Amino acid sequence: MANFNSKAKRTGKKFGLAFAGWQEKLEELDRLSHHGILEGTKEALEETYDVVTPKIRTAMKKHYLTGDTEKSIVPKQLEVVGTVVSMPIGFDIDNGGLPSIWLMYGTPTIDPDKALYEAIFGHSTSSEVAHVQYQAIKRTIEKYMG
Repeated sequence: MANFNSKAKRTGKKFGLAFAGWQEKLEELDRLSHHGILEGTKEALEETYDVVTPKIRTAMKKHYLTGDTEKSIVPKQLEVVGTVVSMPIGFDIDNGGLPSIWLMYGTPTIDPDKALYEAIFGHSTSSEVAHVQYQAIKRTIEKYMG
């Protein structure tokens, strides 16, 4: 918390600003930047996968014929390249996931499956993902910043 101490005499030429625990906060921020950002990002992406993938699996149950499309749901796997952390979520198009596109968007003779589309791109899914990501980052900041 800032402590606004006036160091000025009646002339008003000098003011000071003192922060209690300034060095400790800088050290916490340094730990957050070196370890916490990557940790929080990984946690947020893992929780995102845990939100979206069960919704996809539930929506796919009514489309089970051979199981190939459902088997193409990508496994939980973080990818870290430099400062970029990502996690594929959804279907592996090259390995049996192509029909998922037809299911979500429909064809001239088949209506789109709104439940499958909503499981990935829907407003409620987006809101839930935003919430779990916010919470994951918040927990990480609290862990490193006190």
